[in-house]
Amino acid sequence: MTDENKTKWRNLGKKLAGITPVIGSMLGGPAVGAGIQILGDLLGTTDPDEIESQIEGMTHEQVIELKQHDTNVKVKELEAEMNLEDNLTARHESDNATDSKFVQYLRPLMAWVWTGVAIIVVFYGLFLLDIAKLSIFTTILSFTSTVLITIIGFYFGSRGLEKVAAITGNRFGSKAKSIKSIIDIFKRK
Repeated sequence: MTDENKTKWRNLGKKLAGITPVIGSMLGGPAVGAGIQILGDLLGTTDPDEIESQIEGMTHEQVIELKQHDTNVKVKELEAEMNLEDNLTARHESDNATDSKFVQYLRPLMAWVWTGVAIIVVFYGLFLLDIAKLSIFTTILSFTSTVLITIIGFYFGSRGLEKVAAITGNRFGSKAKSIKSIIDIFKRK
């Protein structure tokens, strides 16, 4: 896609955002191909100029149909997200229900191992580093700190969320349940 076409689609997405916020945001972002396909299926063309002229000449009924199609796209997105959350929850439940010590201790083991790696890297940098190797060390330190932050954040973050859910008796519900209620609201419209 040429830069000129990208700009046309971005501008069309901005115009559509008031009518169809989901499809409009697709055209202005990384999902431009999906947005083009949806509009192409609905309007019979994938030319941005033709689509723009068709949208400008739409009747009230056609605008309502376009909005309904936009709502259906949002429902499909939410259903896909709910499916992803359900699968993630099922995987975490199976990990917690297993008798395998490896699965139960994998997260804490990774947190300890990467903490040790970070301590070694920092010790090396403070006491054993030759100034000529500084650029490679900063790259290694940056990578190590990113991995460590991710692992410790996931370990303590997920454990914290599990504990909060256990303490509150899951009264807040899962994200998948809240997404399901949003889908139900959209389907009622």
